[in-house]
Amino acid sequence: MKKILIFIFSIVVILSLASCSPIRDTEKAGTISDAESGALNSEDTILIEQGGFSYEIPGDWHKVDDLSTDQVWFFKSSLKDIEDMPSNVTVEMNRTGREAPPFEALAEENIFNETMVLGIATRAEDVKIGENFFVPIGGVFQASYYYTLQDGNRVMQRMFLPVVNNYAVLVYATDFRDDTSPLPEDVAKMILNTMEYN
Repeated sequence: MKKILIFIFSIVVILSLASCSPIRDTEKAGTISDAESGALNSEDTILIEQGGFSYEIPGDWHKVDDLSTDQVWFFKSSLKDIEDMPSNVTVEMNRTGREAPPFEALAEENIFNETMVLGIATRAEDVKIGENFFVPIGGVFQASYYYTLQDGNRVMQRMFLPVVNNYAVLVYATDFRDDTSPLPEDVAKMILNTMEYN
């Protein structure tokens, strides 16, 4: 049964991944520190309710309805024009209705790394698997990578995959190096650190 659940989880992740490539670096799991947590000024935040979860974003960021769907919500700084293709964060939530395998089992069996190789090997460059960490809802896998746009610009994207029951959740931080503040990575970590089941 455990192998079936791990296989189902792997398929869900493969189908959800957007663009990456083979793994280069791996590190073992730890806890997220305050410096890494994306803990931004909590006095100026907006509470978001999406699917079966709630989380916070900075007060000067907002959801872009025209680029969002029921499952994927697109956030950007209110100070940046959408026409300029700004740095952003997307949160993807797909209900699976299945209990997730234990995070430790996935980490031990190297499922995330194998899935990354299978699912993202076509467009990305300089893929690095980051250190796993824990937030209140559970363990999180992470990877960073670059991809080149048609206009030649190189974009950095960081993907976070929290392991939660009944949902496949992915958080992407896309940095176009446009001086967006706070950084998309910090906003993504804020989302993860404040995410709760409703």
